[in-house]
This record gives sequence, structure tokens and C-alpha cells, in this order.
Amino acid sequence: REGRILRRPGSGTFVAPRSAQVQEPVAPLRGEPGVQRIGLLMQTDTGSYGHRVIQAVGQAAMAAKVSVSTAWVTAFKQGALEHAASMAKSGCTALVLPWFAHERTGEVADFVRACPLPVILPLLIPGLERNCFERPDRFGVTTLTGVEALCHYFRRLGYTRLALLGPDEPSDPLLQARLSAY
Repeated sequence: REGRILRRPGSGTFVAPRSAQVQEPVAPLRGEPGVQRIGLLMQTDTGSYGHRVIQAVGQAAMAAKVSVSTAWVTAFKQGALEHAASMAKSGCTALVLPWFAHERTGEVADFVRACPLPVILPLLIPGLERNCFERPDRFGVTTLTGVEALCHYFRRLGYTRLALLGPDEPSDPLLQARLSAY
């Protein structure tokens, strides 16, 4: 509370540089009016990408003076709603799912519909477009650009037969965007 330590989700807890330390006690973060607090719910099998996402969210939250409450789940069917309820009790006003595996899209959609907090999604899920932070007219544009660039690159190297491999889920919006670009 005195600003002597910095908590960076995904990285750890560190002693704050002297210049950043607050000399006077600050208001507690838990449930205090005027203090913004969000929940961050992560899958345990995110790999290194997920950990980088958590670090980025933690750093952005620190810069915006927003408190972050983090919880880990193995699946969105087991325990996720309990974590969300606990976060709501601790004063969180929203919950962010910064990453989830594409094969869990249906599970995530069910979780979002039952969650006691508004949920922000990193991917567009049909029926939950308002929960995605990306504008619908921009969704998938970076995927298109990346796939097009790779195709052009391989063609310039002289390859004339290219194959696109993707998840075995025809309804996956990212796969559809990649197929379109391909």
C-alpha cells in the first residue's frame, strides 16, 4: 500500500525504485470507491505467448493505475465461475480473458454468458461480438496481411505449390480469415 513494491503479473513482485516509492500511505485497493480493479483470468496452458500477454496487461494496468486481480484456470468449465464471483466480491468491475485456446471457444462462450462480471474477449465469438475489444470491421485484418505476406514471400523464393494447414474447425473465424487470405 505504501508503494515500496511493484507487482507485475506474470513476472513477480519487485522492490520499487526509490523515485517511484510513495511516502504517504495510499488507499487500499480492495473494494474502495474510485479505485479501478479488473480481473484477469488465464488458462494454465497458455505457454510463453500467454505469459507475455499477462506481462503486457500488467504493465499497462500499472501505467493506468488500475489494480489487477489474476486467477488461473485449467478450463472454463471448472472453477472459472467461482474465480469470477470471487473477483466480483473483491471489487473487480470487469474480467479480461487475454487468451484462450481456439478449441475452447464454445466453453468460453458458455462462461461469458454465465459470468457475474462483464467479460472482455481477445477474439470475436459469434453472438458475443460486443465482448470483443477489436472492431468487427477490423477483425482478422492482421491475420490476412500476415498470411498474404507469407504467400508472397514463398512465391518470391520460387515455390509454386503452397499448402495451408490449420485447426480442424471449419467454423473458427481465424481459420476462415487465413483461408481467405491464402
